[in-house]
Amino acid sequence: MEIYSNTLIMNESTLFAKVFTKLRDFKIFRNHRGKAWQGKSYYNKNDRTVLISNPKMYEFGLIAGASDLIGWKKVKITSEMVGETMAQFVAIEGKTGRDKLSKDQYNFLKNVKESGGISLVAYGKDGEVELLGEFEDLKVKERKK
Repeated sequence: MEIYSNTLIMNESTLFAKVFTKLRDFKIFRNHRGKAWQGKSYYNKNDRTVLISNPKMYEFGLIAGASDLIGWKKVKITSEMVGETMAQFVAIEGKTGRDKLSKDQYNFLKNVKESGGISLVAYGKDGEVELLGEFEDLKVKERKK
């Protein structure tokens, strides 16, 4: 954690640990997104570099803007499916410090909510977690050109 303008800011790992604790009745997973190279690799012990021949780049994780944490919440259905338990999709975007939602993140959360899922934004500040469900009111950060 770091102090910024008299406010204790937690890192993502601490934030997510607190979210997992707070939402024990949800089944939540960390959603990593990134890129990696694959090919024949050659490691040089002298300068600790790796050379990859015939490289091919792969992207992993969900789509751009997908939330940091995804999973489901058990929901009991009434009416014709009495007693059946269904999974309701859950998306949680974690934010620390002054970080704001990107347009892709906002759109992902909006699509989840409009499709009947649960969309939350978890803010970590002063060692505590605040979960916001009404993400429409949050500011979207503008991309630098």
